Amino acid sequence: MNVLHILGSLNIGGAENLVLNLLETASKNGSPNKYSIVYMHPSKSNRVELFGKLSDVSLIECNKGLGSTLKFIKALRKYICKNNIETIHCHNNIDAYWAYLASFKTSVKKIVLTVHGLNLDFNFLGKKVKVFGNADRFILKHLSKTYVSAVTRDFYKSKYGYNELDGEIIYNGVKFHPETLTENFILNKADYTKNHPLANNEWVQPGKLAFGMVGNFNTPVRLQLLLCKAIGMLNEKYKGHLPFTFVFVGGMNTQNPELYNQCVEYCKSNSTLNKDIFFLGSRNDVKEILTILNGYVYCSSGDSFGLSVIEAIGAGLPTVCSNIETFREVLDNGKYGYLVNNDALELSNAIEKLYINITNKKEPLLDGVLNMAPFIVRDIYSLEKCLCKFENEYKK
Repeated sequence: MNVLHILGSLNIGGAENLVLNLLETASKNGSPNKYSIVYMHPSKSNRVELFGKLSDVSLIECNKGLGSTLKFIKALRKYICKNNIETIHCHNNIDAYWAYLASFKTSVKKIVLTVHGLNLDFNFLGKKVKVFGNADRFILKHLSKTYVSAVTRDFYKSKYGYNELDGEIIYNGVKFHPETLTENFILNKADYTKNHPLANNEWVQPGKLAFGMVGNFNTPVRLQLLLCKAIGMLNEKYKGHLPFTFVFVGGMNTQNPELYNQCVEYCKSNSTLNKDIFFLGSRNDVKEILTILNGYVYCSSGDSFGLSVIEAIGAGLPTVCSNIETFREVLDNGKYGYLVNNDALELSNAIEKLYINITNKKEPLLDGVLNMAPFIVRDIYSLEKCLCKFENEYKK
């Protein structure tokens, strides 16, 4: 089967990384399907090269405006016919709409739309041109919908009330760090850390545990400032000598710089900046950073999947995160991690409990489940399982 993925670009992002990881898995496992990619906006050359090693990659530009959109649909139709595409997999509803129009009366038998986030507009065509009316619903009816979580599916069904938005849940496959596959790594973390390539960093301090949170400072949904305030409370309690370091991994967004600046200024004001709290910026070694941490904390008011939390648990880290629907789903209602309300005092108490239990060599917060959690989570969110489910979806 010839399968085409359509992406907005090949720049680093959740959907792009998922597709890359799936194609790597398909190549490694000898999938009978032939995969190709069309991307719509110019991307960094190294990303194009990375994708190109695994499949055919083509840029068909689609800029704003009706003329540009029609040109894209025409060029996409030509690509479909030339390459005998049978299945199209999209990761944005607008891309799926254009794919539907481009594939009419061609070799395409199925269009799959995977819904990743909570910001898609499923009344796009109706709002743009009133005469289209229920065009969105009509096209949605002919798409095969999959969702990265039950929370995502239920959010859109509730918001729009469309039966056409019903669909299967297929959890994203996650590429875990190979070093964390063994029980020996989890049980002997201290010995592993001594020889870690990141051990000489300022934030890795002898005799102190290291906790962290991963996520760019690009949306108010991520509550890094709340986390800074919770750690600030602990700083007061421990009289300015926190017994652990905390790292924030993620870059400042130029459109919302205040989200980053507020956190830095707060930590500077209570003298924890670059002493107990460190801002590492955007990194391409997140998985390596996770392997040297002792615990993970993630604060959010509205994530749609929880990739960061899944990666942390899969790295063997005891995890504290916000008690929201997404993480209740990911953590099986607290079975694989500790859920806490988005309140600075509650969060502060949970982090302290995490610290105390680790230093006492107890299984933090999880009553015996911790040592198995990484293996259970790795199985649920394995790339092999995700690929298998998608390839079955293509066949239906």
